Amino acid sequence: MVILRKEELESHGITWHKTEEELYTREDLPVAEGSVGRVFKALFRAQVVAVKMIKLTRMTEAAQLCAVREFRILKDLQHPNVLRGLAGYYVDSKKSIVLVTTPWAPVTLYDFMEDINESNLSPMCPWYTFGPLKPWPEIIRQLMEGLQYLHTREPPIKHRDLTPANILVHHSSSDPFPQLIIADFSISKEVVANTQTTRVYTYIFRTPEQREEKGTTTKSDVFQLGCCFIFMESVLYSGGEGFLQLHDMVIGDNAEKVAGFDDNLARLHVFLDQKISNCSSTSVVVFGRKFRELVKQLVAVDPDSRPSISSALDKLRSILVSFTITPGNCWIYDTNHVQRSRAKKRYVYVWQCVST
Repeated sequence: MVILRKEELESHGITWHKTEEELYTREDLPVAEGSVGRVFKALFRAQVVAVKMIKLTRMTEAAQLCAVREFRILKDLQHPNVLRGLAGYYVDSKKSIVLVTTPWAPVTLYDFMEDINESNLSPMCPWYTFGPLKPWPEIIRQLMEGLQYLHTREPPIKHRDLTPANILVHHSSSDPFPQLIIADFSISKEVVANTQTTRVYTYIFRTPEQREEKGTTTKSDVFQLGCCFIFMESVLYSGGEGFLQLHDMVIGDNAEKVAGFDDNLARLHVFLDQKISNCSSTSVVVFGRKFRELVKQLVAVDPDSRPSISSALDKLRSILVSFTITPGNCWIYDTNHVQRSRAKKRYVYVWQCVST
């Protein structure tokens, strides 16, 4: 197998080293391992990081370029909800590219949702509690802001494979909310006018335009984010049971039926509308009904009917105006409290809905 030349690697910011020991200290066994690479925790410049090691001898030259491009994208990104590339190396002794990224977050959004048990607890994510509205509006906002950041780069960056498996969940005991991180940029590309993307994406999350091979735009990312939100809604409204039911509707025996979100949208909307009606939390119902309408716009079949991510974020903020954090109190569904609460500095993250 031909390995990319040293000059070509360095042109993408990848530096050449003989061994990995001089670069970082491994902290643990790999948390993920596949045919061409592995991800593990390491200590790098006194910082806990994620290290992605990609074996070039098991990849075509085109795939190698794709891996190198991922670092070129990551190293220029700085946003709290987007994975950041700290360093990229070629390790000669391993014949591998090593990407050092932050933060270290071994759990994906999909891992978390799949982990919720019959008691509606997640051993992987002990911060999760079924019933309260928190922290879902915050999580939703984080993902929208992360995608907005990508789409407002110059040139814009479209992810093209935005799925729960490519979103990381980072949380420490000192944080009031989990931090969600958009990751896995191996098939992302900067938007160039009048160019079409290749047919590479997670099939379940394909967009209608991908299915018809019309190429993708930033509106394709909006559709896929809407699909992620549909999964998240199932957990918000109905916990682990809702996730399993929706998972079976979308994926199920998908190896045989070869379906995806775009084949099931009508059924999924009916399913989630019913789940909201059966929800016992008033605040979840009030938020959910408004958010449902926004999600339906995000997953519109016609890309031109979908809002841009910036417009969608504005719509979310208008919804959250009615769910304002008030100092020493709670989230109140009362627009009369908005101005008063904004003027304060200290917040207590207890959420509740009261009538207006």
